[in-house]
Amino acid sequence: MPTASTPLEQQTEHLTKARDIAARAENESRDFTPEERVEIKAHIDAAADIKRKREDAAGDSALLDALKSMGDSEPIDPTAGAALNQQALSGARTGVTPAAVAKSTGQRFIESDEWKRFASNHPHGVSEKARVQMDPVHVGALKALLGPVELPGMVPVDHMAPAPVYWGRELSIRDLVTVGTTTGDVVEYARQLAATNNAAPVPTTLTDAADATPTTAEGFKPQSSFTFEKKTENVKTIAHWLAATKRSLSDIGQLRTLIDSFLRFGLEEELEDQMVSGAGTGENFSGILTVSGTTAQAYATSPIVTIRKAITKVMTVGRGRTTGVALHPTDDEALDLAVDGQSRFFGNGPFGAGPSTIWGYPRAVSEAIPAGTAIVADWRYAALWDREAATIAVSDSHADFFIRNLVAVLAELRAAFGVIRPAAFVIADLTP
Repeated sequence: MPTASTPLEQQTEHLTKARDIAARAENESRDFTPEERVEIKAHIDAAADIKRKREDAAGDSALLDALKSMGDSEPIDPTAGAALNQQALSGARTGVTPAAVAKSTGQRFIESDEWKRFASNHPHGVSEKARVQMDPVHVGALKALLGPVELPGMVPVDHMAPAPVYWGRELSIRDLVTVGTTTGDVVEYARQLAATNNAAPVPTTLTDAADATPTTAEGFKPQSSFTFEKKTENVKTIAHWLAATKRSLSDIGQLRTLIDSFLRFGLEEELEDQMVSGAGTGENFSGILTVSGTTAQAYATSPIVTIRKAITKVMTVGRGRTTGVALHPTDDEALDLAVDGQSRFFGNGPFGAGPSTIWGYPRAVSEAIPAGTAIVADWRYAALWDREAATIAVSDSHADFFIRNLVAVLAELRAAFGVIRPAAFVIADLTP
């Protein structure tokens, strides 16, 4: 590698050399040699020293404050812009504005006290002979750009590598529903079944107080009514795990990628499926498509017309306000490609800009929605109660993992879901 000319390039060179040594040991399935440990530590110390000198050279506190207001004063991650652009595009497709950037699940895990205690017990990396048993780490499920973390014996994160791509689908339903929290294992709420509004003008005096069947014309005030049903939803557990090598615990970047790009995402993917179509039996949620009392909209002329009629039903039957139209990707595509008799696109067309909407309402695209079906709803009347947003645990006490130098990385969340006003959810059939 040619000699670096700038402090930033020198810092990157030292970190790259340290990662190369770690990768060589990993490929050969062995621990670091004493010489390699010394060399890695030397490169990390040199990079840290250059980093300190760069920060000292900045000098101008006003400039540092300005930089920090825009993000971390660390070298800019070239993948960060792509991540932000992807988040913005996701918001455009769903009509939901991306939330302020927060720490990711993996970042919160490796910054937790539990992980730091574990790492401090392995200052030279995690040996294959070491026993691994950590307390569960409650990390939540927040999306964020990733930042640097340095711990003794841990291989630093590669900021220059492209962000890993997970094979999972786009998630959008959680952005629509009302999200709350619960500290118990059972959530009790009132589901609204019907409402009768008998409000009417009445005279100020009675005309016939002895009338056996008084009317509003005789000054009797009418009675309106609400019909509620008490419902209870048990908190359900969604979990999965995968195997990893003990050596991978020394690579913070790999560990964080494992948690963020697979374990956490897998939980949220199943969570979305349960909210939409959970069967309501066993450990399944009572999903929107299976709960009783929702409103149906039959196919009418075209998917576009059908959705418009469903919007009306949300207002007139569900007594709500449409906040989003959830569609399968193939139906979303069909809306984008819809043309008039002269082959002109009804919508923005291939070069249009702005959020994706239908009749002015945001379109939430999710593979959890069955093809040929749209859920047009006032999504505020569906509630997700988080009991434990996400918990990560690591252990080698599974099967023969101890003698095979493997660990199980377990992720789980606990939550309950309920539809408070089913009539506000219109299930539209988009198939002729």
